[in-house]
Amino acid sequence: MQSKGDVTLAASLRQAPVRTGLVAVVPVVLGVMQLLNSFFTELSVAVGVAFAALMISAAVVFTRHHLAQLRLEVLESRVHGNSAD
Repeated sequence: MQSKGDVTLAASLRQAPVRTGLVAVVPVVLGVMQLLNSFFTELSVAVGVAFAALMISAAVVFTRHHLAQLRLEVLESRVHGNSAD
């Protein structure tokens, strides 16, 4: 269930674009590049598929962790902002 205060991937891109790019985009690009590399070289395609699946899984885990960190930062800023009033 989402509320107004939930941090989305788009919001995290606005708030921390470099960190979001590193955790969400770079692993996927690496996985796709290795998969393409396995098609164009004599590397086993199974190795490329396994690496791509691993990198995509890692990107999902890293992105969820990153979004959880941003949610925590938002909650802490609300708590500290409300206690100062």
